[in-house]
Amino acid sequence: MSKDPFKAVLTEAGGRLALKMSGELTLEGEDALMAAFQGVTLTGRPPLVLDFAAVPYVNSAGITVLLGLIQGLRDKSGEISFTGLNKHIEKVFKMTGFSNLVKF
Repeated sequence: MSKDPFKAVLTEAGGRLALKMSGELTLEGEDALMAAFQGVTLTGRPPLVLDFAAVPYVNSAGITVLLGLIQGLRDKSGEISFTGLNKHIEKVFKMTGFSNLVKF
């Protein structure tokens, strides 16, 4: 596991928002993730892509934070999808039911 702090940066291109994340998604990353999601709620309702390409690891606390934020956004925002998942994170997300909430 890496020691780099979790980061989340919101970008926009072609009418889509992308939340590019890097580092391990654990409880320590909650503030960075919540700050980035705050930017999503302020921009309206465009489709949102969460980019996990630079996220090597997600623990149960990270899943809990992510789930709470996604459920809140789902009611306000349109389409949400994941991209860049490594095989382990994809398997965990499928097991925890994220495949019922978002596309990946």
